[in-house]
Amino acid sequence: MATKVGRYTEDDLPCPGSVFFIPLADGQFSIARVAKRVTGIDPTESTSKRPVVSSRVLVIPSSWVGSQALRPSDETIRSRLVLSHHSWGGQPQAVWINEPPPAHFSYAGLIALTDDDEIECVAYGDWCGLCLQPLLQWRWDHDRDNLLREEAAERQRAEEKRHQFAERQADILRTLTLDGLAKRAWFEAWDAGFEAFFRDESRLLILALIEALCSLPKISKSAVRRHLRQCVKAFNELDARRSFIQTTHREDIVEALCLIVSVARCPDLVNSIDEWRDW
Repeated sequence: MATKVGRYTEDDLPCPGSVFFIPLADGQFSIARVAKRVTGIDPTESTSKRPVVSSRVLVIPSSWVGSQALRPSDETIRSRLVLSHHSWGGQPQAVWINEPPPAHFSYAGLIALTDDDEIECVAYGDWCGLCLQPLLQWRWDHDRDNLLREEAAERQRAEEKRHQFAERQADILRTLTLDGLAKRAWFEAWDAGFEAFFRDESRLLILALIEALCSLPKISKSAVRRHLRQCVKAFNELDARRSFIQTTHREDIVEALCLIVSVARCPDLVNSIDEWRDW
């Protein structure tokens, strides 16, 4: 059985004890430490027929959020981020990452490891995913009223966008084809920092759906439903690994899926998207 080796070796990854500043969307910073560095079978990439060996680091984000990239105390760095915002219910955070940190993550030195760093973790992700949760938790703890108002406003905007989309649907169906949608530059507004990475992966999922529908000898509602469900499942799996889909991303993804199934002449399938999605 052939074994595939990942792109990076342990020498490419930060050593245990390394500390990095994490830039947040509002200009603040969080911080995280590397607790382990290992090489072994990667469950996120392997299949039963082809195991993938990768090097990866266990990264533990701190609950600290600061306005400047000034290293806090070691005790603060070790204060593990626990998510209690919205429906998280008090889940400690840690993640395995199989790539080096991006250049805009500043190295903040080393910290001595302790027995508390010997934790079990089954979550896999990437460095950019660490930019999201610390800020959401900080706002939940310190700016919850404004956060909830903003989210309510975003939901209202989403509802208005859905209404506008429905009004435009008749005109859209007269002018658009699946081939035309395949040439569209999806999610162009996702151009800030970590969003660009998720934009590229999300585009691939959308284009895969369009290609699957275009390859059908005859478009039927059952076939469109099957491929749509596969696409939504792929977004569920992507978000489970990356945890990136926030309100604006959700709106854009749902609108893209609605547009595709409408052009495929199965507009009533849009109701199934909310039923299948986990984000």
